[in-house]
Amino acid sequence: MFLDTGTLDRLRPLLNRLNGPEYADIIRTLMRSNLGFADDPARGERILQQMTATPLHVVPSMMWSVFTYDSPAAVKACQVPALYLHAQYGVPQQLASLRGLGKKVFTGQTVGAGHFLQLEAPDQVHAMLERFLRVAFT
Repeated sequence: MFLDTGTLDRLRPLLNRLNGPEYADIIRTLMRSNLGFADDPARGERILQQMTATPLHVVPSMMWSVFTYDSPAAVKACQVPALYLHAQYGVPQQLASLRGLGKKVFTGQTVGAGHFLQLEAPDQVHAMLERFLRVAFT
């Protein structure tokens, strides 16, 4: 996710707190407020348990990598067929910013799914993957 400097600056204090003992609470707050889980609260809790079981030394570097990765540059450089699937809930400008950047990059968006779209809407994801494979490799 390529964030503008202002957004990254606003997130910096929170991300810096991920280095401490409260990281699990911060992850729970971020995930519950930004990623959904509305359709299956039990699945959401399982995901949160797995995420908060991640060793402390992994979390800060992973989050910084996610928030500072230059997705548009990667898409522009892509020379092979690729599929980017976006959730309905999330950062809407991410999908718009990637469309049309790479000649071989296809984009799709699920309906009614959040960040864990492969778990929340597997039928949609499978259909888009099958279509991508038919269109991109024929």
